[in-house]
Amino acid sequence: MTLRGLVATKSTEENPKCRAAIDWDNVRLIAHNAQFDALVLKLEYGFVPKEFFCTMMGARPHIVPFSKKMSLDAVAQQLLCPIRKGDTVAKMSGITYWEMSPYMLLEYGDYCIHDTDICRFIYDYETAAITDDERLTIHLTVYKSIMPQLVLDLPMVRDALILEIERKIQLFNATGISKETIMSNNKFADALKALGVSPPMKVSARTGNAAFAFAKTDQGMQDLLKHHNPKVAQLVECRMNGKSTIEETRLTRFHDVASGLSGDMPFPLMYYAAHTGRMGGNDKLNMQNLTKKSVLRKALKAPVGYKVVVSDLSQIEARMVAWLAGQEDMLADFRDPLQDVYCNFGTGLGIFGVVTKDTYDTRFISKTGVLSLMYNAGVPRFHDAVNTSPYYDGEINEGTASKVVYGYRDRYAKIPQLWQRLQGYLAGMIEGLTYEYKGLRFVGYGEADFYGGAPCVLLPAGRRIYFPNLRHKDGEMVYDSNLGRGHTKRLYGGAALENISQALAQIVIRDNELRIARKSKFNFAAGQVHDELIFVVKDALVPTFTKMVNHEMCQADEFFTGLPLACETDNAQDYGSCK
Repeated sequence: MTLRGLVATKSTEENPKCRAAIDWDNVRLIAHNAQFDALVLKLEYGFVPKEFFCTMMGARPHIVPFSKKMSLDAVAQQLLCPIRKGDTVAKMSGITYWEMSPYMLLEYGDYCIHDTDICRFIYDYETAAITDDERLTIHLTVYKSIMPQLVLDLPMVRDALILEIERKIQLFNATGISKETIMSNNKFADALKALGVSPPMKVSARTGNAAFAFAKTDQGMQDLLKHHNPKVAQLVECRMNGKSTIEETRLTRFHDVASGLSGDMPFPLMYYAAHTGRMGGNDKLNMQNLTKKSVLRKALKAPVGYKVVVSDLSQIEARMVAWLAGQEDMLADFRDPLQDVYCNFGTGLGIFGVVTKDTYDTRFISKTGVLSLMYNAGVPRFHDAVNTSPYYDGEINEGTASKVVYGYRDRYAKIPQLWQRLQGYLAGMIEGLTYEYKGLRFVGYGEADFYGGAPCVLLPAGRRIYFPNLRHKDGEMVYDSNLGRGHTKRLYGGAALENISQALAQIVIRDNELRIARKSKFNFAAGQVHDELIFVVKDALVPTFTKMVNHEMCQADEFFTGLPLACETDNAQDYGSCK
């Protein structure tokens, strides 16, 4: 049974047949943008279904790469749905419910029913195209937003917001630099010129044109922080610390959302946000990007009588790359709990002496090498990654950076060999060829018509990585990225390996979460941040639950035979206190 027009008034009391007609404890709610519709049903009517399914999310893996948009109409047109959406909603713009004539209400009701029929058409296609595990993953994604398990410490967030605003005021007052100068690129550039400094420049990755290099991580800005003229250094420091409104905006947003839900804090995610299948932030609350020092992590708490339990897959991408490449010495280090892969790599370079967990600086450099060089990063990128890291106070020169980069490629030679293999596969795919490697299928244009018309990599569990319009351009290979939104992205062996590694890691963490959910009867799930799962568990159940999580996080489908997995699990009253 579907809703189909039963909900026509603002409260359950005014429309009792809605509750009587639907057995909410045994129903799957289907909606396009279910996070919105399900929230309305919950808050306005008190209805919570047994399961959620979002057709907008369901469209992201195999439809949006070609439809270019994920609106109901765009997805329906891509699937050649015979039902037309119409333009009734546009005609009603600016008209309130109370201003609608009986005819307008009837027309609007028919429009809503047509939308429901279109949604059902899309649902039937999607459920035939995706696995039950994907359907349940979509359910859990919506569930974390509609049924929040975490609460927000509102006084803590209010205090942090006040401090952030006061910090900026004091910064501007102390330096005598106007806010307008700091916020405007052109005025900031003029201020630098007035002090005899040429503004640092770079080539924009988006446009290919010259642009100001005013980001915190840009080397030019880092260099100006150490300028011999203290006025220059002060101006740059003021720009770096005063321009950003991210923390202020995020504190405000979190506070407003939780305030409207009596302190409950949703965890909105977008399923398949990246073309690799990884989750992304949603509803302007990017839960995937809370820095470790952010007060918001401390403010996200479990209710009284519960604990936040966090479990993170350890070095999953580095392990996945070593497994894909057959780099057995690295895999051996990962398998042996007494070995430290970072220390072994750093010591083997022969430039740091013996690297141990106690030699923080050299271990940090070695760790950054293991975790950042697997996708063909060069010397400049590695040099910048180390020197701009907030976790490293020292500085390495380009000579040291070069020794680490080439030492990595020499020691773990099968990984660069895999870059070259994938580079060849990509070129062959453009020519129509198809390859198989490690259970993966690299589909070229010769077979692409069977998969929507785009070259792609077929993954386990029915997932794919599409490379729409893969082609040669200006001596490079490029494809239309961002799920078809018109941006062109460069593709090469290292980048393809990154895509594949992240996609496979997402399958592992998805399978882990589903096993945990089934064993806990779909309770406790609170959030996900990349390779980290977040739960809220009753105090008395934490030891048993943690033991089960530690076991399940280290399991993998037989496709991943030989892949060594490990996890770190911790619990605390707040998210920020979990390691």
